[in-house]
Amino acid sequence: MTAKAFIPKTIWLVSPYEIPPSSGYRSARWENLARSLVARGHQVVVIISDYCHYTKRHRLRKPALEQLESGWWLVSLRGFAYHSNVGPGRLLSECWFSLQLFLLSNRWPGPPLVIVCKEPPALAGLVCKRLCRRFGARFVCDIVDLWPELFEGVLPRWLSVSGHPVFWLIRALRHANLSTASGVVSLANSHFGLVPKHIPRLTVYNGIPSSDSPTHGIFPSKHVSARIGWVTVAYIGTIGHNYDIATMLSLAERLARESVPIRLVIAGSGPLCGPVVDAQARFPDHVIFLGRVPFVDLEPILSICDVGLMPYRRGSTVEMPDKFYDYIASGLPMLTSIRGEVGQILLEEGCGAVYEAESSESLYSTLVGLVQSGSLPKMRNSAMGLTSRFSAENQFGKYADFIESLLES
Repeated sequence: MTAKAFIPKTIWLVSPYEIPPSSGYRSARWENLARSLVARGHQVVVIISDYCHYTKRHRLRKPALEQLESGWWLVSLRGFAYHSNVGPGRLLSECWFSLQLFLLSNRWPGPPLVIVCKEPPALAGLVCKRLCRRFGARFVCDIVDLWPELFEGVLPRWLSVSGHPVFWLIRALRHANLSTASGVVSLANSHFGLVPKHIPRLTVYNGIPSSDSPTHGIFPSKHVSARIGWVTVAYIGTIGHNYDIATMLSLAERLARESVPIRLVIAGSGPLCGPVVDAQARFPDHVIFLGRVPFVDLEPILSICDVGLMPYRRGSTVEMPDKFYDYIASGLPMLTSIRGEVGQILLEEGCGAVYEAESSESLYSTLVGLVQSGSLPKMRNSAMGLTSRFSAENQFGKYADFIESLLES
């Protein structure tokens, strides 16, 4: 019997919040999946917005359709500008993206046999379902966050997530998408509580980017030197309202007050940078603020650190933050306030500890206890042992297998 000939498939990957390759950030979820699928001979079309969610700016104008390499196309839809992560501007941006997605879809390479859409936003998922019916394609939902639950801790009480009609609509759209998908992928196991049991599912972590991922910094390089006799704690990420920045800065104040030789190296940007800048001015020995740092500069910065910090507010819906992968790639023991999936991994693998969210006393005692116990070297070895399990090649190879299995079923 002759082997069945391979027939390449066209697969669309959709999200307004995805970033294109070579943007100075860590390689994104769609980039990793596209590389895995293209390596198998498939044709991939990545559809994104040209408005960057992170910088709140339009990117340099490029053709709406460009070929990145053989078998890999990038579609950039014109984005609607918004300046707040929570508000009507962002909802309008998602509506505008979804409308263009529906109206312009006949102009792109296809027809697709699979359309994978990130959840959120649920409205784009609804449009992708309609397009799947038009093209006879499989619809796959990829849960990367929980909306509107994510906003519950940062919205005023009168704008209750549980009672506002807009949030009920978002929940209804999400349920409709997840209940009718051909398959559901998520970056955390806990998200599958929203998915009907009969729907095929797979957990795919964002993982550690490959060393040959093309990441070219677009921001000035920032550096920090090691300090003999001191323990250096890293915080790399957004400096925003979903993160427990206040507790982290309270830790710095106490370390300075008690002359403890532990310092914080903070890199990132966001609406709460002001208090971080103030803390650096008040406690220069204990707080080093680097501002926004390109992904290519993270490795040398983390190489002089001893602990990685993942501070989230009480009630956070985050389960597997990207910081986790960046820290284990550098062999850093970790501290987190997340008692969900990432917290369980830290405790089970012996590479970190969990403290009480929004408690500077808990963070201080947990950190100082780890340092004084002498367990950091052992935790570092445990963290390094996770690099293969959480490599992007491993994770997105499984993702590509999952998509191919849906096509064959």
